[in-house]
Amino acid sequence: MDEIANILSKIGWPHIALIFGIIFIVMFKKPIANFLNRVDSVGKDGVKTNANPEAQNEDPAKANVEELLAIGNSEVIAEIESAIVAELTEKGLDITGDTNKVLIKHLATTQLLLEYEQIHNSIFGSQIRLLKVLNEVAGQGKHEDYLLGYFLGVQEHEGVLKEWNVNEYLHFLNERFLVTKIDAQYHISKKGVEYLIWITRVGKSEDRAL
Repeated sequence: MDEIANILSKIGWPHIALIFGIIFIVMFKKPIANFLNRVDSVGKDGVKTNANPEAQNEDPAKANVEELLAIGNSEVIAEIESAIVAELTEKGLDITGDTNKVLIKHLATTQLLLEYEQIHNSIFGSQIRLLKVLNEVAGQGKHEDYLLGYFLGVQEHEGVLKEWNVNEYLHFLNERFLVTKIDAQYHISKKGVEYLIWITRVGKSEDRAL
């Protein structure tokens, strides 16, 4: 320590200040550069700086996550998400973190949109109209006798269905969970409602055969 003090006394304080100044600049080069890049103006009120770019990126990043998670907010997608989470958890896979949440959301949405495309490729035009009828009385439903009459009306105009019965006609809607039956009443399901919303939103034609 005495040797260091002796050397410093011989150098002189102006040179010591210069040496410490150089060391300071070398050690804090990046923070100083960032600060200088953010300097907006220097005036009598002092130095004015722009906001820290890294700080500005925090909110957009959070907003991006929220935007991605907002895609396809629906009860049906939520049910698919729960099924995916349950399967991943059962297999011991990690499902925590924003990235996993976003990926699970997108997977559920993609699965549902793909199924809607498959449904729309096979569904009859008269079945879409029946879903709309059931949607108009959502919560109340239509008695099975009404659906029998509806089917007979369709069958009368569509000779290709002359060998069908009402159960065969409704099989596709039941199998795809677009309708549900409670006692003797038929109701449109949540999935059926969202399917109708989907065909309207994406502009799918409802003018289909049968």
